[in-house]
Amino acid sequence: MTCTVIYLTLLALAASSRDMGIDLHVQLDNTTGENKNWVVICFVGWLVQIGYFRTARIFFLLKGDTKTELDQTFGVYMQMLARACLLKVCYLFKIVCAP
Repeated sequence: MTCTVIYLTLLALAASSRDMGIDLHVQLDNTTGENKNWVVICFVGWLVQIGYFRTARIFFLLKGDTKTELDQTFGVYMQMLARACLLKVCYLFKIVCAP
């Protein structure tokens, strides 16, 4: 799944004509099963080998609560969703898209 997400993201960037730069930096959760495995490492290395990038680096977040902005935002949404009665998908969108 991780390789698929990286691949699809790179395809979307290429289709939008955005400059992807020459160095790839990938930040992943510190999970052994999904992110820290030979397939992900080989895929990122392959992107360098075929010339898409000059260098590639993989960063793993600290184990546990990382205190990143993403984690904080996710926590706020989870609290709001836990208090809400979501009988329809449109109710979910109202909560997530609220200013």
